[in-house]
Amino acid sequence: MTRTQLNEKMKELIISPSQEGQKLERVLERALKNAPAGFLYKMLRKKNITLNGKKATGKEQLHSGDAVQIWFSDETFRKFAGETAAAFLPEKKTVASSQHRRDDFFENSILYEDPHVLIVNKPSGVLTQKAAPGDWSLNEYAVEYLLRTGQTDPEKLVFIRPSACNRLDRNTSGIVTIGKTQQGLATLTALFRDRLVHKDYLCITLGHVQEELLLDGYLSKKASDNKAEVSAKQTEGSRRILTKVWPEHCFTEPGGYSLSLLRIRLFTGRTHQIRAHLGSIGYPILGDVKYGNEKANRYFRDAYGIRSQMLHAYRLEFPTYLPGPLAALAGKTFTARAPEEFQRILGELEI
Repeated sequence: MTRTQLNEKMKELIISPSQEGQKLERVLERALKNAPAGFLYKMLRKKNITLNGKKATGKEQLHSGDAVQIWFSDETFRKFAGETAAAFLPEKKTVASSQHRRDDFFENSILYEDPHVLIVNKPSGVLTQKAAPGDWSLNEYAVEYLLRTGQTDPEKLVFIRPSACNRLDRNTSGIVTIGKTQQGLATLTALFRDRLVHKDYLCITLGHVQEELLLDGYLSKKASDNKAEVSAKQTEGSRRILTKVWPEHCFTEPGGYSLSLLRIRLFTGRTHQIRAHLGSIGYPILGDVKYGNEKANRYFRDAYGIRSQMLHAYRLEFPTYLPGPLAALAGKTFTARAPEEFQRILGELEI
């Protein structure tokens, strides 16, 4: 995209390969985010916004190299365009949590990268998406990385904001996929929506799980404390959840607590699904402050220095056929090393 000159009457936006396939109206909504939709269509009718120098309706599908001309005064353009990268990147703050480690953690966490996709191993303690306007989440780290490496620029961020396509809780570590382009975002989002990507987790729970389990139930969320409840029967507002559990090892630690190392696969993807489902059947995840055992968590915090919940998204398997921009990922499987705390407790217990 060419650099937008705010001191010129005509601003021209050149469509990049990553924007190909989008409709003109969607591009305009991103570029002029403060403008009402009716105003944009009016400007199209009056030819104050044109496509390749010709009148457009907004429904046109764009191609790489297309030129969108915006004939606004400087004041009008500033009013409707607003900020660019600054709108997406909050002021960076010193992170108190040691889980965030140093600023270059993002590059060290990358498992795979191509022109459309990033796959990273998210540390525990890092948000996937903002919970509040001033938060610094994995999305902001990704944008910062792409800006620093010259893969995007402030103007492109008006149109395409790279972001995570699957979400992990703040205190869950593991694999997160990030779409860098419109094609990457759309394809990844569709794959997760249609359950075509297999997601496997490792966790340490209280109690001995000695056989495979297929957990079926219904999950509902309480707005009062953002906590999920699991029931055997469907209730108003609940959604079905299906969770497969394989026990990898059962052991008893010196203090007398029975523990299990489990492998989990999600067949549905609801918020807090694994944590709530395991907690509901009496096998809460170690270190989980919301669904776990407070007394046990306190013991393991004092005895082993455990500060995070022992839940890690360690494996991601893509389908054998993928069209278009994600074809290079077809049939690939990615694994992510568990955090130091997770490995340390297994090591101390000789697992």
